[in-house]
Amino acid sequence: MGDIAHSLWAISERITPQSAWDFSLFLRVRDALQKDIHDGAAHSGFPLTPQRLVADLRAIMPRDGIVSLDNGMYKI
Repeated sequence: MGDIAHSLWAISERITPQSAWDFSLFLRVRDALQKDIHDGAAHSGFPLTPQRLVADLRAIMPRDGIVSLDNGMYKI
């Protein structure tokens, strides 16, 4: 176990950005995933989508609340 915030900070302190890095594929994948999450969250039909369930839970949870999801749902 460790402090993920500190670990990410420590890694970021040691990384030097490189001009050759290309994040275009990552950005396209991220945008497609965000669209899928948004579309699923707005779905009002049956069966209930996981994205809708998570969106509804987020709407009623306090900002500092924690919800633990099943293994396959980490992306939303």
